Amino acid sequence: MTITVFTRHSDNCPHKHDRYWKRCRCRKWLYVEGSRKPITAKTRSWADAERKAGELKQQLQQADDKPAGAGLELAPERVSEAVKKFLENKQQEGMSKAWNRMLTRELTDFGQWCDTKLITIALLKKMALEDYRKTWTQGAGTRARRQERLSHFFKYCVEHGWARENFA
Repeated sequence: MTITVFTRHSDNCPHKHDRYWKRCRCRKWLYVEGSRKPITAKTRSWADAERKAGELKQQLQQADDKPAGAGLELAPERVSEAVKKFLENKQQEGMSKAWNRMLTRELTDFGQWCDTKLITIALLKKMALEDYRKTWTQGAGTRARRQERLSHFFKYCVEHGWARENFA
């Protein structure tokens, strides 16, 4: 992994044409190979920026050296278990009690529906979700909001690697 130090010169710097000029007092930045955005070194000294680049490289290497799956929990087998983990996370976000009750009611209903159909989180497909939506009897506005809450749940599952894509 390569980390490059470069300078973001001010407009009035005489060396603004050279990103790798070390001796001016303009801000120094770090570029990590493969990333899209540079990271500020929070210094105007080239030596300090190189030291920070070395520290960052060491941290990234330590993260890569961890065994695969270290510190990660296993994916839940049942949809209702995934719903429970999602709801625990949402309650920590400080949303309103009414919103949490509604989310709990709807997603618990979805988890129970999946359990009765013997659908696991790994086997959940778009067709199963469409079958679940057929059980809804509310108006169009309510159905759209329920769909949005299901989408939040699936986004959480995708972020945690429990599902491949957001079917909602």
